[in-house]
Order: sequence, then C-alpha cells, then structure tokens
Amino acid sequence: MANYKLLSTVVLTIGSVAGVREYLKPRDIQSMLKWNGIRLISNDDGWKSAFYEKEAKLREINVHSANGLWKWCSERFKYGLGDSSILDSVQEYCQDNPTTIMGNIIRSGEEKRFINDSDSIAFQVAYVISGDQDKLIEVMQINADESQKKNFTFMGAEIAKWCKAQKEAKIKDAEHLSNVKKYCYNKNVKTVRQLLNKEKVNIMTKTEEYKKRFDEELNKATDLIDSLRTSMGKIREAKIKDLESRTKRYGLAEEQVKKETDRIDELIPSNLDDEAIKKNGVQYLKWWCEGKYNNDLTGTDVFPNLYSKIKSRCANK
Repeated sequence: MANYKLLSTVVLTIGSVAGVREYLKPRDIQSMLKWNGIRLISNDDGWKSAFYEKEAKLREINVHSANGLWKWCSERFKYGLGDSSILDSVQEYCQDNPTTIMGNIIRSGEEKRFINDSDSIAFQVAYVISGDQDKLIEVMQINADESQKKNFTFMGAEIAKWCKAQKEAKIKDAEHLSNVKKYCYNKNVKTVRQLLNKEKVNIMTKTEEYKKRFDEELNKATDLIDSLRTSMGKIREAKIKDLESRTKRYGLAEEQVKKETDRIDELIPSNLDDEAIKKNGVQYLKWWCEGKYNNDLTGTDVFPNLYSKIKSRCANK
C-alpha cells in the first residue's frame, strides 16, 4: 500500500509539472522570444534606434518610421507560432540590441548631443579643450605634423571626419563607445564666458573684489603690468578712433572733442607707465577681465594659457 501511495504521488507530481509547463508554454511570438531570452524593444528610443540601424531593409517591408516599426512589431507580437519565417523577422527587427555606435547613442536618448556635421567650430572646440590632444590624435589615428596640430581648422576637420565615420561603425568595445562620446559630443561652449559658466566659475563683479585681486596679482604675477598696458593701450586706441569717427560723421564741436579727449587721457593716459597702471589698476583689471570673456576658445593661445590666467585673475577663489 505504501509503495502504491508513493507511486501515485510521483505520478501526480509529474503530471502537475507537465501541466504547469504546458500552461507556461509560449503561445504567441512575443512570449516565445521572451522565453528564449530575447530582449524586445519597449520604449521610444529603442524604436528609433532599431529603425536607424535597419532603415533600408525596413523600407522594403513598407515600414518608413520608428512609429511604423512599433506598429509592425506590436501587430506581429500577437501572431501564433505557425510560421517560423515571421518569428525570425520579428526577432530581427524588434529585438532591442543595437550594434552600431549611433544606434547605441540613439538607444541612450543622446543623439542630440552628437556634434552636428556642419558645426565646424564645435569640432575645433572639442580638440582645443580635450585635455589630452596627443591621446585624441592617437585614438583617431590622425596624421598631422606639429604645425597642423596647432591649426584648429585642420584638426577640427579631421575630428569631424572621424566622428562622422564612427556613426555607422560597429562597436568594438566599451572604450570605443566611450571615446566617441568624449570627442564627438557637443561641449556647447565656444567662448571663455561659456566655459567659465559651464565649470561654474564665479567671476568677480564687485570693486572691492577687483582691488583685492589686483594687489594679490601685483605681488605674484610678473606679467600683470605688461598685460594691462597692452590691453589698455588697445582700449585707448579704440576710444580715440571712435571719437574721430563721430567727429567726422556728426561734426562735433571742438569743445566737445577736447572734453572727450581729456576724459580719455584721464582714464587711460597716453603714457602708460607702471605708476599710471598701478594708480588705475583696479579699473584696468576689471576692463581686462571683461574684455576677455567673449574671446573664442579657438583663438590663438586662448586655451589653456589665457583661460587659466582669466580664472586666476577674474574669478573668486
């Protein structure tokens, strides 16, 4: 009797397991693919990514957009398992498995971060502020002599060429994708001010801040006086030219011209010796800083040399 009960229990157990397996057995394409461990697309970025990578073949089956692909897959997910060719097609087109660089970037929702092909300045900036230009050149295998390495227009064009080629490239490894994101994503900065803002640098605005900084820089920066002399000389020259232009255009009275000339001489003497600069140093430093903020990062010697000076002289520490 005991053996009979044991045998009955085994039979019932086997039957129950078989029943459960039969109940769980996939009955449509979607459940079959999931049963086989296939990850199916489940969000908008996934549909856009898949359409991007398979667009040519999808158009052959009358699918012309990411939304169209979603509809196509959604309908066929419900199909039964009678036709293996449909199962294969659904697995090919509806699987969430991007293999190209751009497919992965789209899948991550970051396609708008990729530098636009026509934005030549953004590619130049990517080179200028890369942090390791030799590494960039090595990664992209750019053939450039020392002169060309300093030519931002040339280097920007080479980077643009490389980035564009990577879009359709198959991902080699994690470092490959990481390098593309590092060098081909738009930094969204083109001027000194924009980079300062991006780095959350707090630039000085108050007179007392400039006074304190001028005194500090005067003691440690040997080129401060010469820098201010050069900049103030250019400002004086621009003011004189502006006065001459307005005098010629509007026929300013001699008294008005003399008054404005005296004002210029008071602000920036024609003889900008060291004492004159020290006397007006606070104002001159403020003008120097304000005059540098709109410099292009791709300008000669702007980054990193001038940029580091601007951070040192013009930002709160």
